[in-house]
This record gives sequence, C-alpha cells and structure tokens, in this order.
Amino acid sequence: MIAIRRFGLVLLILVVGMFVGNLGMENAILIVAPLFIIWFILWDEKKYRVQKRKQAKKDEYYPHYNQ
Repeated sequence: MIAIRRFGLVLLILVVGMFVGNLGMENAILIVAPLFIIWFILWDEKKYRVQKRKQAKKDEYYPHYNQ
C-alpha cells in the first residue's frame, strides 16, 4: 500500500512539473492556489466534524462533566 502511495506521489510531482513547465509559474499559481485553498477548507471542516463527533461520544459517557 505504501508503494502505491509513493508511486502516486511521484506521478503527482511529475504532472505538476509538466503543468508548471507548460503554462509558466504565474498561470500555474493562478490555477493551483484556489484549488489548494478549497482543499484546505474541506480538510479543516472534516477535522472539525471528527472532533465534534469525538466530543459527542465523550459526552455520552460522561454527561455530568458538561455542567
């Protein structure tokens, strides 16, 4: 499984390199930056939901600590 992830990472780096080489740095940043921001926002939201679920489970087991 790790080998597949590493291979995917190498392919991603190659594709990004071809993308930057073909379009130029400024155009690549204009395209990649919004995608990165959207990815980061979604990742943060997922992290928040997981933490909220953990807190809800904790509240089920220890309800008297919420007072």
